[in-house]
Amino acid sequence: MRSIWLGLVLGWLSGTGAALASGPTLPLRLFQTPPSPDGELFLTYCGAPHEFWFTAEFLYMKIDGSRLPPIATVAGDADSGALGDPATRVVIGNERLPDDWFPGGRVSGGVWLDYNQRIGLTGSFDFLSERDSEWAVGSDGAAGRGVVARPFFNPLTNSEDAFIVAAPGSPGTVFAQLATSFRGAEGGLRYNSSCFPWGRIDLLAGFTYRELTDDLLVREVTDINQSTFVATDAIDARNRFYGGHVGIESEFQIDGWIIQIRGKVALGVTDQAVGITGLTDFPVGGFIFTEAGGVLAVASNQGRRDRDRWGVIPELSITIGYPMCEYVHVFAGYSVIYWNETVRAGDQIDRQINPLQVPIVVLPPIAADPALPAFEYRTSGFWAHGLRAGMEIRY
Repeated sequence: MRSIWLGLVLGWLSGTGAALASGPTLPLRLFQTPPSPDGELFLTYCGAPHEFWFTAEFLYMKIDGSRLPPIATVAGDADSGALGDPATRVVIGNERLPDDWFPGGRVSGGVWLDYNQRIGLTGSFDFLSERDSEWAVGSDGAAGRGVVARPFFNPLTNSEDAFIVAAPGSPGTVFAQLATSFRGAEGGLRYNSSCFPWGRIDLLAGFTYRELTDDLLVREVTDINQSTFVATDAIDARNRFYGGHVGIESEFQIDGWIIQIRGKVALGVTDQAVGITGLTDFPVGGFIFTEAGGVLAVASNQGRRDRDRWGVIPELSITIGYPMCEYVHVFAGYSVIYWNETVRAGDQIDRQINPLQVPIVVLPPIAADPALPAFEYRTSGFWAHGLRAGMEIRY
């Protein structure tokens, strides 16, 4: 008798709530738990009836901008282009790129393993579109067009210096490109810990993967004694996180609206990989030869390095949805993600350069002391936050 009365009371409450709601609500459902040892059945409410769910979202998020040291400068015809000279003006680099908005997407889904929606499997994949930033500066070598230079700190003279790329009578250009991308995936279990007439609370546990990449390319084309030299520096920084996550997700229905709050933290390992490569192409007797080493990437710092660091990635999201029908609801919300330690391409540049190692200065370059530029891991925290909107199908 107690189970019958409980069912009638909950049914009346659910019907009254639906009638008073200002908009449509997802249908209520009474779930029957397994019999107790004395054979009595208990009824409890836990969400709308469905076995599967699938979500497609549009993301529009702002991420941390990369940092670039001075890459190229301009100055007057008779100036050096070195930093500290009153006539010198930095035209590429010497900045932290502004945090920018990236469009992207996320798909997720899952399935309940039991009728009462106690244990389920979940999975998701998200990405932001790659952002490409490009800069270029050059001169045709005509008088009055000034100097284009590559600034650096010269350890041989212990002062600021610059490699001349273009000057009156000698044309040249500097081109730089930075590409950044961010993506991730996760999978795991979802366990219902609490059910109410107006919502539920689920516990989350599983595996998380995150990837952040920065690719920097700097190329200069310069005429030296009527011969064209092309020096290319490529620096790529890749962060790959592998770890487990735990979290909590709550869902509530209030006057027909569906409010979801999800928080989780992932703990694991961040694989940090940095690749530095430099090449210089130069003509000899009508043929093009290639020498290892550029300007920022020379013998003392070229190569690929890889290391593992402890990583922590907390994430929080809040969404508000509205049911269009029994199986579909639309939603919009906000998410924020933090990554405690990452490597970015611009941070890996050492401005101290021994010019004896640079092919456009000495050919072939000399492995001379001091061995600069040197490689050193330089890390920073990473933020991504922004808007999300999408549709969820439950069946």
